[in-house]
Amino acid sequence: MINSEVGTIMNETDSVHPVWKKLIKKEFSISLSFLAGKLLLGKLQVQYGTEPKNLVHLARKMHDLYYLNKDLPSVKKDIELINRER
Repeated sequence: MINSEVGTIMNETDSVHPVWKKLIKKEFSISLSFLAGKLLLGKLQVQYGTEPKNLVHLARKMHDLYYLNKDLPSVKKDIELINRER
């Protein structure tokens, strides 16, 4: 079960939360359970390496994937882990 604190990074407008940027910039590392999240994160981290000015756009993509799938158990698990790094 997701606690109320986890929801703070998963509302529709919270793609600007710094945790998404930190994840893409590799400021912390977690083992993601959501396969699509793993694949997208790898892609976005490579894109950030070549286009750092697009960090806000890249963070929005990561957030949007998780927001659209927020009811999946693997996404809920990842969000709990990500939220601990806030």
